[in-house]
Order: sequence, then structure tokens, then C-alpha cells
Amino acid sequence: MLNSKIDYKVKGYKNKWSIIDSNEEYALLENDFWGDETCYLVVRLNEEVANLPYHKKDGTEVLLPTIMNVVGETYDDLETALLDLL
Repeated sequence: MLNSKIDYKVKGYKNKWSIIDSNEEYALLENDFWGDETCYLVVRLNEEVANLPYHKKDGTEVLLPTIMNVVGETYDDLETALLDLL
């Protein structure tokens, strides 16, 4: 289950992502670096999160919670995105 209090990596996407909106089943993620200058991602809230290794700039390795599956991309709010994607 995704947690709105932490940031996630998303497989196939750059930077970290945060939950900005959700309902009972889905969440809307915003890129922490680009904000609304890039698309939002729609993911399922019950998504299993993998802890994958990432290399920091100083050469050390950290495990970060990574979302492996995305329902779709959108520039709309969550409700509109779900109508378009499902």
C-alpha cells in the first residue's frame, strides 16, 4: 500500500514522485523536481512497492521504494484522468 508521507521512485521515470491526490483505489503522483511542468502519473494505491538499489552521486548505494507499474500519464486531475484511462 502506498504511503502519502514518503517519496517514491517510479520504474521508467526520472526523479522522485509524491502523492498529491488519491481516492480509495488510485493515486496521482507529481514529479518532485519538475512539478506540474511534466505529466502526472496515475498508480494503484494497493501497488506493491519494491525496494530497489540506486547509486547516489557520491558513489554510495541506497534502497528506495520504487513503484513498478503505472496505470497511465495525465495532465489532468485524478477524477478526469481515471475517466480517460479506465
